[in-house]
Amino acid sequence: MDADQNRACEDQPSAESPRTNAVRKVDPPDSPPRPLGSKRSALFSQKHRQFTSVWRAGLTGSAARPRGQVFTSADGALAFTVLPTKTGLMVERSHYASSGKRTVQTMAFDSAVEFDRWCDLEPVRFSAPLLHRQLRREGHEALDSAG
Repeated sequence: MDADQNRACEDQPSAESPRTNAVRKVDPPDSPPRPLGSKRSALFSQKHRQFTSVWRAGLTGSAARPRGQVFTSADGALAFTVLPTKTGLMVERSHYASSGKRTVQTMAFDSAVEFDRWCDLEPVRFSAPLLHRQLRREGHEALDSAG
């Protein structure tokens, strides 16, 4: 009976040593992320609102240049700056992701054909068609004034 009691005591963790065979859930790499808890989700949305308001107010450096036109999507996540140059047109595309990351792309166009080709491939023509039409119209006006 003493041997059985010793085995039973060995199976139970003692107060001094933590249990080392705890099972931890590991997600497979292909699975979608688990949802955030309520507190973490509230903190994340508060942080996102704070960055979005700062971003909408400041946009980027080229938006402050004279003669530049800034066009923003309804949710403020996407902005285009159209700036005529001596040789053609410069377009800056700024995308603010909900994760807080900002992507800025700057393109220079020498002709209306290049600009039209880029406009035809720009995904915003599906998500915000009014913004796309406005961008195309202002881009052509800027190209006409440069050339």
